[in-house]
Amino acid sequence: MPALFRPIGSNGFYPRGKERAQFDQQPIEAQVTISACIEAYQATGDMFWVNGSAARIRVFLGRNDLGLALYDSTTGGCRDGLHVTV
Repeated sequence: MPALFRPIGSNGFYPRGKERAQFDQQPIEAQVTISACIEAYQATGDMFWVNGSAARIRVFLGRNDLGLALYDSTTGGCRDGLHVTV
């Protein structure tokens, strides 16, 4: 199984020489990476980018640091992000 996609959280970001913030990870980070992977695949035809995109989609389905689905298939809504306090 591929490693988790772990964007830098916005609760502290990543100050030089310090620890990166684990939370509040934003769904837009995964979404723009999916878009970039799609563009890269269309430009190169390399399946590496399709696999990269699929790994980021799984973030929305619960393959993330908290194991929580970000996407709600009943409403079509999306969580605001991954927060340490859920």
